Amino acid sequence: PMKADTFKKILASLDSLPRLERVVFTSFGEPLTHPRILDMIEAVRNKGLEVTLGSNGLLLKPHIARELIRLGVDRLMVSIDGGRPETFENVRGAQLNPIVENIRKLNELKHEMGSLFPSVGVEFVIMQSNAEEIKDLAVLATQLNVSRVLVSNVLPYTEDMRAEVLYGHEPIEPFKTSSWAIRA
Repeated sequence: PMKADTFKKILASLDSLPRLERVVFTSFGEPLTHPRILDMIEAVRNKGLEVTLGSNGLLLKPHIARELIRLGVDRLMVSIDGGRPETFENVRGAQLNPIVENIRKLNELKHEMGSLFPSVGVEFVIMQSNAEEIKDLAVLATQLNVSRVLVSNVLPYTEDMRAEVLYGHEPIEPFKTSSWAIRA
């Protein structure tokens, strides 16, 4: 996790960005695993900045959801890479149902607390293995009062994932020669 000193430096530098309106807490991991994430969000909100939180939704338990509402997080983006539970489990290695229930509970808490925020969005990484489920995702998003769905092509970071790319460009072949000559 990010060290406290690093966050303090980043937080202090935000004042030098007069056009900054929003800070996004997201990563190649789960921000809610950070032990001080709520304090970090509160510090950014105290600067009058909007906050978006990207999450896989697994740790979005009622006590966390209540705090996100209280702190005024304006947008929560949840990664859901499958419209059907079995596909989601194959892609993410987790069960979809607890995430759906966490989003439903967040919506209930928003209603109880009289808040429209955070608005909930879904990020869907489209791949060969889940492309046909975009309609299922649309139905699920409607049932969960999702305000936006962001669909993006998978960016393979392993050789195995290359087969999952839906569209793109062929990689540039490396040069066949190992020496270069520069002529003046």
